[in-house]
Amino acid sequence: MLTRIFFLIAAIIIFNERGLSAGWRSDLDSLFVADSPESAGKYIENILGAGVGWDEITSGIDSLAFSEKPSGALILNLVLCRDSVERPYIVYVPPNYDPGLPTPLLVVLHGGAAGAKITEDPKKYAESHPFSLMAQENGWLALYPFGQSGATWFDDVGMANIKNLIRIIKSEYNVDDNRVWMGGFSDGGSAASGTPCLIPPTMGRL
Repeated sequence: MLTRIFFLIAAIIIFNERGLSAGWRSDLDSLFVADSPESAGKYIENILGAGVGWDEITSGIDSLAFSEKPSGALILNLVLCRDSVERPYIVYVPPNYDPGLPTPLLVVLHGGAAGAKITEDPKKYAESHPFSLMAQENGWLALYPFGQSGATWFDDVGMANIKNLIRIIKSEYNVDDNRVWMGGFSDGGSAASGTPCLIPPTMGRL
């Protein structure tokens, strides 16, 4: 949650001459599920144009609620990528997940990212992955994006997909902003090593 707080405080400092409508809390809720930078920008403008102090906004951020989710489960979803292709992703939710508590997130990148096809059974892949056991033992959320030729971990489409999926997971689950890690095998390990803003240095080699 700290990243959200710093972002809005910085914005308030820049635009501190503007003043808040009664609907600013609704705009705050909508901001964190916005599906584009344009719509997010509109919500930020509405919030900044209303007039409450930074303490009320940070309190509003801290009080954001996350809905209950199936726990101890691997959940398969689809996401529309920048190249207009839908690709699968898996979310692992640990058995003890509590939507009221910030939870670490491990992003797992597979090897062979430049292959033409995505694995036929993403759920089975994630289920048998050793990182799923690690996430289970430690009570972490785990995210499994899937890439392929034209959407690898080393091009704009694939990297945009990873960032978008992290954003989606943060909007749906109570993710601890200070504990978002990335790891992987082969191509996935190389990509994780090249993303130091998300991971401690040792994780990228797994």
